[in-house]
Amino acid sequence: LEQFTVVGLPAPDDLIDELEQRLAQIGERLGREIREDLRVLARALGASHVIDSRATDPVAAVIEITKGGAHVSVDALGIAQTCVNGVRSRRKAGRHLQLGITTKAEKGYIALPTDEMVKKEITFLGSHGMPAHEYAAMVPLVASRRIQPARMITREIALSEVESIFRD
Repeated sequence: LEQFTVVGLPAPDDLIDELEQRLAQIGERLGREIREDLRVLARALGASHVIDSRATDPVAAVIEITKGGAHVSVDALGIAQTCVNGVRSRRKAGRHLQLGITTKAEKGYIALPTDEMVKKEITFLGSHGMPAHEYAAMVPLVASRRIQPARMITREIALSEVESIFRD
């Protein structure tokens, strides 16, 4: 059975997503990203399809590519549009994983298509991130190069530039 996972990029929690997918041996991965450099990175990290959500309706694209919707979506951005698109691109009995908290704009609230979620029997899961006590299990995966977090680093910035990254 082929399964599709949709990942909202970029996010510091993408490492968790990669780890979970490799451990679960989920099949196809789709990435949604508006920046070209991050679409290229998504392909390099194993996405079989990458959707430019500025040029294409991401929900319709996912439903078409997967022939009915993805089995799993992961949103680690915390913005309303990405979360709702993830939920709406699920197939019946699909799952949505929300990693991390929302942005300042959402203030902790995202309006979800509840009727659609009920009709499609979608499971919505949330996680603040990988608990520190589980890091030890990840070290052998990094050491054996089964996961390669360094591939996700696209640039280095000064500590004083951190806040501006979230505005860009």
